[in-house]
Amino acid sequence: MRDGLKVLVGLLATACGKSGSVSGGNESSAGGSQVAAPADPAAPSPSAAPPAPAGLPKRSAPATAEVLATFDRFCQDAVKTACFDAGMRRALGKGTPRDRPAAVAWLEKGCTLDDPESCNMLAGFLLLGDEGVPLDMKRALELHVRTCPKMAASCTSAAGMHMRGEGTAPDDRRAFELLEQGCRDGDGRGCELLAQHAMSGDGLPKDETRAVELARKACTLQPQYCETLGSYYIAGQGVPKSSNEGIALIEKACSAGSSKACEGLEVLRGN
Repeated sequence: MRDGLKVLVGLLATACGKSGSVSGGNESSAGGSQVAAPADPAAPSPSAAPPAPAGLPKRSAPATAEVLATFDRFCQDAVKTACFDAGMRRALGKGTPRDRPAAVAWLEKGCTLDDPESCNMLAGFLLLGDEGVPLDMKRALELHVRTCPKMAASCTSAAGMHMRGEGTAPDDRRAFELLEQGCRDGDGRGCELLAQHAMSGDGLPKDETRAVELARKACTLQPQYCETLGSYYIAGQGVPKSSNEGIALIEKACSAGSSKACEGLEVLRGN
């Protein structure tokens, strides 16, 4: 149940601007889980969004039944972003009792209208397969691959599924292609995962210089992914050894919502 909640929060964080995992698993492998609090959109959008229609509530609007009904009405009028908010609020229980199957129904509407956030979150729920939503890894992968050109986080999630053989046969070559695309298009998690593979030589040629460059890009794109760069400074891998710089970067990741970074700080501090 705790893992399911982590995945849900990661899904919401990704869609709301703080990229997080949609697939769970080991945080050091493609598709690993990071937990961050939901927030208003802050990360770069995959494409310029048209102006919001008059009367459409902001994502930060109060968690009331009236606001939810307004999102519902706009979704029924084919405002695709409203479908995401209608689904997301049902998944969280904002303005209505928590109801994941109902959330999926609204996300389906948004995804049919080609809303990348809706498709991304829908894929995550199909991959998780709980709280009344049937498990469907094959469709989850199809949705992530379809959404990848419009939402970089979906590229990274699809990479993890290819690496683990979820919804398809394991395919490391395709996984790394998708990771590269996710990183190139602005997903910090994709860059961080590439950095880890480049540093270890697992699946990629070992290249400390490139690993540091990728880890720095991840940290710049989304500060919750600064932990890997911090660990390189602490270990002196590819950069001059500096515990102070490393700890500062891990603190930055923790402050940005990475539970893993916060746990690492506790270890470093001996708590």
